[in-house]
Amino acid sequence: MALGEIYRLNGNPSAVHCFKEVLKESPFALTAIHHLIRLDVKVTDILNIVNPAIASTPAMAWLSTWIRAQSALQSIQVSNAIALLRQLYDSTQLKGNVEIITSLAEAYYYSGDYKKAIQYFKKAFTADPMLIRGLDCYASVLAKENQLKELENLSNQLVQRADSLESVAEPWVVLSYYCFLSNKKESKSYFFAQKACTLSNNSVEALLLKGTILSESKRSEAKTCFLEAHSNAPHRFEPIKCLTEVYLAESQKQLAANMANVALKTLGHSPRTLTLVATVFLTDSVNNEKSKAKQALERAVKQDPTYLNAVYLLSNLYLEDKSYDKAVEILNKAIENSESNVKLHKILSECYTGRNEHEKASHHRSIVSKLELSYRNSSEGSQRLEHQSHIAGDNVSSTLDLEVDDIPPSDEDVDESETDVVWSDDNYSVT
Repeated sequence: MALGEIYRLNGNPSAVHCFKEVLKESPFALTAIHHLIRLDVKVTDILNIVNPAIASTPAMAWLSTWIRAQSALQSIQVSNAIALLRQLYDSTQLKGNVEIITSLAEAYYYSGDYKKAIQYFKKAFTADPMLIRGLDCYASVLAKENQLKELENLSNQLVQRADSLESVAEPWVVLSYYCFLSNKKESKSYFFAQKACTLSNNSVEALLLKGTILSESKRSEAKTCFLEAHSNAPHRFEPIKCLTEVYLAESQKQLAANMANVALKTLGHSPRTLTLVATVFLTDSVNNEKSKAKQALERAVKQDPTYLNAVYLLSNLYLEDKSYDKAVEILNKAIENSESNVKLHKILSECYTGRNEHEKASHHRSIVSKLELSYRNSSEGSQRLEHQSHIAGDNVSSTLDLEVDDIPPSDEDVDESETDVVWSDDNYSVT
């Protein structure tokens, strides 16, 4: 196992042989199985080694399902991973198992279902407060859902355990997100993200966060991070989205289009990938690709009426075309699941105004006012939180005895090769 670890860290393919030898001697060594799956060893090859032991040990009958689930989790078949993990989660034998709960949380995160991901991450860390695996993904999804208070609580718990966590990557990702979101201390958050990357050279979450921190000021370095994250996890949506956004920010529309097409080819026509493609179409003012963007967004909203990124873009396109009825329809469906969403009510008010239904427009403006008032009433608490965050961010450094330097200068830019990828379904093309 130790030799396999050394080979794995150095990219030596002999790691596979070592981990297989481990399984031959100890068929239930889950760490070795994890490594083999992440080294792209076929599930059938792993099962051929462990199945005889499973057959002679009825209590381990669940293991073959777990292996298939873990393999699906590391591929584009995330929905299959969720189905298999749900089987294990609902079984009497593994009820409350933290490993299964964490894997299920990760699967929901990879699929883009952030609310369910948070739900299961909370269950996992409530069951085992000392858990390390999944901390980076948990921090990422909390950041995406703007749950700063939860991120603060998680950071404070980790600071108390600083001595035992200094050599693993996941806690550094948590602290980096916390510093970045709570008080925008770019140099400190960069330091923590860089520390995570150093400790784990294939940490996708650390690379994404580091790239996000750099994306405003040092895009060439940000691209390097996102490209490496995409290389480490080509089945993940987030690196593709980040690369697309960086290319659009630099007006490199061909590269952005290529990445959007990679998302479609790799991950299929999901609401997330369709919306990403629509975003690229909407930046093409020369060819006026608005109709293609609208078509992609309509497909996205049809698949998932609650996917707000698509709803926002599509309803605004409908407003521009004065297609108020269509906009009202998709907005009302979205509001059923997001009643307190100010943006939805604002757009809906504009739609009713366009239809000369002023009473309904006034009703939604009233809802917007109430929601904004509620937000203002909580601003004092938010300011206190920001102040506490600032102090806690400083305490993180002093507790861990760190010296935080400024962000280093840019390295050489990465090479970018354009590929002719075309969205062929329904005769669409992103070029």
